[in-house]
Amino acid sequence: MDDLNTVARPYAAAAFAQAKEESQLDLWSEMLHFLADVVRDADMQAVLVNPKVTDEQRLTLIIDVAGGRLNATATNLVKTLGQFRRLAALPAVAAQFDRLKAEAEERVEVEVISAYKLNAKHQKVIEDAMRERFKRDVVLTNHIDRDLLAGVIIRAGDHVIDISARGRLKALTQELMG
Repeated sequence: MDDLNTVARPYAAAAFAQAKEESQLDLWSEMLHFLADVVRDADMQAVLVNPKVTDEQRLTLIIDVAGGRLNATATNLVKTLGQFRRLAALPAVAAQFDRLKAEAEERVEVEVISAYKLNAKHQKVIEDAMRERFKRDVVLTNHIDRDLLAGVIIRAGDHVIDISARGRLKALTQELMG
């Protein structure tokens, strides 16, 4: 995954610069997420890794699937990624683009993973703490993971705060194992 993030970084930066120049940050985010979904699709994955399919056929397929949802510059980005056999990096490009967009908009997206849906009081406590920590507006999303048992995992960009029972058990096990 780190490799794809490294590959994606300059493409995300270029897409962000273009989107800013066009004053189309939201549109670019939508286009990149659409492309990321296309590339993640299981049927598309089978085509992308099939050695009988040429690079040109892969590229044409992705652009055809987009069906006019891409502007000319985004189409050129897809062509460039295809030319260098980096279409698999599209989900990472979209994620990094969103980080750049959030930074430009002075907000941070915070993902809270918990065993159960957070109530309004707990969401507010986490939002306030993250707003104080990052000095930015906070957009919080809550995802449920029943395997956590208790506690939460908070992700904001590259920052991860794991105060889950599973995380504590893992840390204790590592400490005991030396």
